[in-house]
Amino acid sequence: MTEPIKIERYKDCVPKNGIWYDHWGTIFISVMRKSKPYVRRKAVPYDKKMDNDLSEWHREWQYDKIELNYGSEQFGVKSYEVTINIDNEDHRIDSLVKGIAIEFQHTLSVGLDEIDLRFSAHSKYGLIPYLVIDLADYSTDEFKKTFISEEKQPLKTKLNKWLTSKYSESNNLFIDLKDGMIRIVNSVELGYLEMSCEYFLKNLLELEKYLVVEIKQDQERVKKERKERLKREKESELRSVEKERERFYHEKFDNPDFKFYRFCFANPVIKPYVMPFNGERFEYFTHSDEVEGYLKKWHRYYSKDSNFEILYRTVSKIIEKKISTYKGIRIKKEFEYLFAEIQLKDRYITIAKFERKGKFVKIIPKEKSIFRK
Repeated sequence: MTEPIKIERYKDCVPKNGIWYDHWGTIFISVMRKSKPYVRRKAVPYDKKMDNDLSEWHREWQYDKIELNYGSEQFGVKSYEVTINIDNEDHRIDSLVKGIAIEFQHTLSVGLDEIDLRFSAHSKYGLIPYLVIDLADYSTDEFKKTFISEEKQPLKTKLNKWLTSKYSESNNLFIDLKDGMIRIVNSVELGYLEMSCEYFLKNLLELEKYLVVEIKQDQERVKKERKERLKREKESELRSVEKERERFYHEKFDNPDFKFYRFCFANPVIKPYVMPFNGERFEYFTHSDEVEGYLKKWHRYYSKDSNFEILYRTVSKIIEKKISTYKGIRIKKEFEYLFAEIQLKDRYITIAKFERKGKFVKIIPKEKSIFRK
């Protein structure tokens, strides 16, 4: 076997029969599989990581993207397979770039406890922990629909696992899709930020700084949109009120239900008390009751613009007359109108009380009870 060929870039590891490569101390062996030749590492440092053998997606990220842009060729120090020791335990980091520890995860095989352990170890060491997961079989449109959906589906199952990780809770979960990348950010309205893979690689060392800016911009945008929405709702409400006010303007003159309302605004004794509410919209409600030979009927006019209301109650005596019919004697009720009582209230406090007999209206002193038992 010839000596491994020393290379500076992983992409120079072209699989050839019997050829090994030395990439800054890491040995890669050519595997001449008939279907598709490829290279693999000769040995992997032992630790407790539960990763399967590296996938093509993992290799591409670790070597062709991170190492090529931030590794030995650029900074003189390899970026991949860096081991740190925390609490007397070794932890191997997939890629380490100037304080940013990146883990790549291709499958769901690694338990959430193990993923969270990596986050905690990297954080305790003083690093910024990132997790990039492989969902490159899905598009950004598929992600967006699934992210807000409650339906159970394969992509939702995969997302649900990673969204409960410490990486996700800390805004440090990245999702690699077929046409872009997503950063899960709980601090923004959508819950995520979009970016391209090129943007991620180009700005890797500035992503935390940009995140602060983007969160602030999103908060300002949400605040502005909320203000504009409230303004539109207010304008719509005002238009609705004006239409209803116009409708009521005609109703208070024409609707028979408002005859007592009109009386109060026309009567010289009552008018001074009700005129301050002349421009308001009113609703009408009525009910009646027979008590000890008397019919009492309430006509209530309550404002939709304030707490003012007019309670107009008529009191009539019930007279029962016997009438002979071919079926025998039956009782016919007749009503003898006696008087009306009017009470004006604002916020459930009585403003004034009046008694009406015929056309004559008098105000009732406050110390007297207008409503007779």
